[in-house]
Amino acid sequence: MSNTSRKSTRQLLKTIKTFTGLRVHSISGVYYASLKRNGKRIERSLQTRDRKFAERKLRELRGDFETLDPSSGQTTIQQVLEKFKATLLTKAPKTKATILGALKRFETSWPNGLFQRARDVKSSDLDVWISSNLGDLKPRSFNRYVDILSAAFKFAVMDGVIARNPFESVVNRRKKLDSIVRRRPTNDQFEKILLDIRTQRFNSHAKESADFLEFLGRAAVGQAEAASLNWPQVDLERREML
Repeated sequence: MSNTSRKSTRQLLKTIKTFTGLRVHSISGVYYASLKRNGKRIERSLQTRDRKFAERKLRELRGDFETLDPSSGQTTIQQVLEKFKATLLTKAPKTKATILGALKRFETSWPNGLFQRARDVKSSDLDVWISSNLGDLKPRSFNRYVDILSAAFKFAVMDGVIARNPFESVVNRRKKLDSIVRRRPTNDQFEKILLDIRTQRFNSHAKESADFLEFLGRAAVGQAEAASLNWPQVDLERREML
C-alpha cells in the first residue's frame, strides 16, 4: 500500500497561496474550501475542477458562513415549518386553512422526511417533488402552494437557518394562469333577460331579482361590489357611486 493511499483527504489537500481559503486535492484535482468557524477548521468539497468556478463557489460559501447561525445547523424541516405555523395566528380563517393545507401536502409527501436538515434541501429535489405532488393543481392553486412553501423557507433564511431559499432556484416555480373569458350579453339580450325574470309567474322575488340584476348590469359591478355598497357611497343627484 502506498503512502498516498494511507493519507486522509485533509492531508492530500494543497493550499492555493494566491487565493485564501482555496485548496486542491493533489490526486483528483477537485477544489476544496478551507474555512475556520467557531475555532474549527472545516474543509468542504466545492465539487469542481474549474479554478474560476471554485473561486466563485468559495466566495458564496464564505458569505453563507457569515449569514448562518452556527447554533441552527441541525434545524430540521419540521422545526422550520412549526415555527412558520406559529406566525399564522393573525391570519383570516380561510387564509390560514389554505396555508395549512399546502404545508400538510408537503409534510405528508416530502420523500426525504421532515427530520432532514433544512440546509440540506436541494432545489432539484424540490423540482421533482413539485412535479409529482402539485402537478394536478390548477395554475392559480399551484402558484399559491409554491408561494406558501417558499415563504416558509424564506422564514428560515431570516432566522439564519439557511443561507438561501431553495425555492428561488426551482424550475417549476409558476404556472401560467388560464385566460378568463367573460361572455357579455348585448344590450338587446340584456333587456330580454330582465323581461324574462320580471315576468316569472311563480317567482315571488321576480321583481327584486330583476331590479338587482339590472343594477349590476347598468352599474357594471359584481355581486361582491354591490353587497359592500353603503348609502354614503351613492350620490343620487349625480347618479354615480363614490
